[in-house]
This record gives sequence, C-alpha cells and structure tokens, in this order.
Amino acid sequence: MIQDSENSALTEQIAAFKSDPEKLREATEFVDQLIQQAKKEAELKQKEKDRSKFSYNINYLMRLLFFLEDSLTLPYHYPYIKLKNGNER
Repeated sequence: MIQDSENSALTEQIAAFKSDPEKLREATEFVDQLIQQAKKEAELKQKEKDRSKFSYNINYLMRLLFFLEDSLTLPYHYPYIKLKNGNER
C-alpha cells in the first residue's frame, strides 16, 4: 500500500518533469556535462597510462644499454684480468 503511493507519487513527478521543457533542457545539459567530464578524465587516465609505459620502456632500454656497455668494455676497465689462456690483458 505504501509502496503503491510512493510509486504513484514518483510517476506523477516524472510526468510533471517530462512536461516541463525547461527542466528537460537543464537535465540534458547536466548529463552532457557529466559525459564530457567523464571523457576528459578517461583521456587523462589513458595519457598517464601511456606515459607510464613509455617511462618503463625507456628505463628498460637504459638498463639494457648500460649492461651491454659494461659487458663490452669490462676488459678494458680492468687491464690486468687473467684470460682463460693464462695471458694477462
């Protein structure tokens, strides 16, 4: 019984709202603003995600570069390393 009266009141409010073009226009503008704000936030999150991936890739490449550089130049940094054949370098 109480639920029927609540549903009836809600139905009446919805009908009144729909019959008022100004209220519909305001609601449409509000929803449009919400959608635009959600799009902006989604774009910002995507940009941050892309930056994070780029930063990770750059860090990985830098570590790889330093590793390769160290492995290629190690004997020249330490000139008296004994080689496998017994010679010193």
